[in-house]
Amino acid sequence: DDDNEDGSSAGGDDQPDSGHDNGGDNGGDDDICYHNERFYPDHDCSFVCDGYEDNEWRVEYISSHNEDGNTVFVYHAFVDGRVDNFECAKREHAQSQALSKVYLRLGCDCEYQSHSFLESMTLRMEPFGEVKENQWSWYLDLKDGEVKELKLVLKGENIAVGYSEMTLVGADRRCTAYNKVKVPNPCKNDCVFGEWTKWSEFGSCSAACGGGRKYRTRECVSVCDGMAKVDNCVGDNNHLSPCNTHPCPDEQQIIDQQQ
Repeated sequence: DDDNEDGSSAGGDDQPDSGHDNGGDNGGDDDICYHNERFYPDHDCSFVCDGYEDNEWRVEYISSHNEDGNTVFVYHAFVDGRVDNFECAKREHAQSQALSKVYLRLGCDCEYQSHSFLESMTLRMEPFGEVKENQWSWYLDLKDGEVKELKLVLKGENIAVGYSEMTLVGADRRCTAYNKVKVPNPCKNDCVFGEWTKWSEFGSCSAACGGGRKYRTRECVSVCDGMAKVDNCVGDNNHLSPCNTHPCPDEQQIIDQQQ
């Protein structure tokens, strides 16, 4: 859901990491799929300072680990109050501004599956956040000196780690982006991909005469076990068929009279 995007690139060096990754590729820039355009939503961004290192807000990937059969991704968000160190910040304000929103974008190497694929994969966000078809976002009010832990909990163990982009929004509606942050890559886990089950038998017809409808259904399930429900099969999960289309007795009587 890219409301408006700017094609310029974000600066900055790679962010420090700690902890361990469950899978993923930690190679050089050649291993990273970069989005063609930055994500700067009109409803959040009044102006852009594209140099990540020139702003006072930071979000750092910390670690990922398995927990209760799922994968937890941990980030730390904070605000650096040393405004004189940041060109964009000091040009606009004498003091640091609060970090009000964080967007974390799905990597461009994880192709679109369905409108609700990412939502179906995301079990929990801490603090409470929003999931759209290709991004997660958190609303914050993070001030100078404060650190906030952000968590994503995705279905399944050992979800791979890839690289993508984040957009940070300040209380002054100034936005910046960084294009090499570690993010979950559920597309590297084959078991999140689905296949259709066989069609069920048709249900009963909705009418005894005069034209009714009957339905049959199928489920989109994981290619791994054929049971776990997923949400990326192409096509519909239900099929409608007309039935009992013959006229009802009173309608047939009218037809006979007209002939």
